[in-house]
Amino acid sequence: MKLQSLSDRQLLQQTQQLVRKEREILSEILQHLKEMERRKLYSDLGHGSLFEYCLRELKYSEAQAGRRLQALKLIRELPQVEEQIASGALNLTHICQAQSFFKHLQKAGGQSLFRDESIGSSTDSCTGADNSSSLSASQSQGGDLGKRQGMHPSENQGMEPSQRALSKEAKLQVLNEIAHKSSREAQALLVAKTAQAGLSPQLPPERVRVLSEEYCEVRLILNQELRHRLEKVKSLLGPRALGMTLAELIGVMAELSLEALRDKKFGKRRSGARDSRARSGDMESNRTESPTAPAKPCVKSKLPPQKKKPRSISKGEKWKIWQRDEGRCGQCGSHKNLQVDHRVPVALGGRADLENLRLLCGNCNLRQGIKSFGPLLMRRSGEGKTAVKGGGNCGKIAAEVKRAKLE
Repeated sequence: MKLQSLSDRQLLQQTQQLVRKEREILSEILQHLKEMERRKLYSDLGHGSLFEYCLRELKYSEAQAGRRLQALKLIRELPQVEEQIASGALNLTHICQAQSFFKHLQKAGGQSLFRDESIGSSTDSCTGADNSSSLSASQSQGGDLGKRQGMHPSENQGMEPSQRALSKEAKLQVLNEIAHKSSREAQALLVAKTAQAGLSPQLPPERVRVLSEEYCEVRLILNQELRHRLEKVKSLLGPRALGMTLAELIGVMAELSLEALRDKKFGKRRSGARDSRARSGDMESNRTESPTAPAKPCVKSKLPPQKKKPRSISKGEKWKIWQRDEGRCGQCGSHKNLQVDHRVPVALGGRADLENLRLLCGNCNLRQGIKSFGPLLMRRSGEGKTAVKGGGNCGKIAAEVKRAKLE
């Protein structure tokens, strides 16, 4: 199509139509990604997460994939956001700015300072000037921080300030304020609200930049307390830590942590050595016994042999599974959130034999449960975070599956 032949009016109209179509397509893409996340369908393609699927299969950049997943996360919590995205009131940049703002409030405990007056205060989006009457009214109420109006009352009890989260109503109010604004205007408004809550400015996020196949550049900000801890670790390492760079120090700490955490989760390799030491100790005790002492009669136990529980997996068996599967997911090859999975589910008669056990990451484990039990399990699991772990309901689920097949 030759755009040069279009009149000015036609060019403007077609551009507006294309932008509206682009928003509709974005909304449909988000709906498809949401359903794919619910089914964990990317696991069948060998991907450990939806983010990895977006990078490798859909060819999104890391920034593009990250913005869409941030939108999905907010849509799951606030379904109303989907309509605002489709209408153009909110864009992906708005959502990322808002999500960073909410996370900063939660970490700093600033949600306790955000009352209805401060969240709903009128703020000049360009200059960041606050409504002084609203702010003075909020301050004049004194130190009554017990009323967390930006929070659900049930969520406030027994929780530290950094663990509390803004209510859905408070988040929607913030999103409505930044709607239909440019990215700079929205950022200025959020910065003004951060200052109004008495919090320090939000620090730049951590970033990773790939330099080559072997090296990457990581940018992060450390507080003084963590910096002093690293110095203490460096001093405990002794002479070998002299002249050690920060990257080398992190490598040593990672190696020590990996060994300790792996032994804690998958058992220690010394289980066989412990048994051999026990057998050698028995032999030594037999040698030291007097030769004239009468031999003790062998009494056979009359107790019936106990059947091994299908969910009982010893640390020695976990270590063997870890070694056999090379410490990675058998489906996608990921090293994250590894779990021991039954190839044949326990609810369908699976046993805790080494042949029936394997390492899977959390998403692939959940996908296998969805494939085994079908939509019934998906309805029970919601977003699926405890679907595979629902040991108490496995028998009922299996019975309902069999009943559905008979019908």
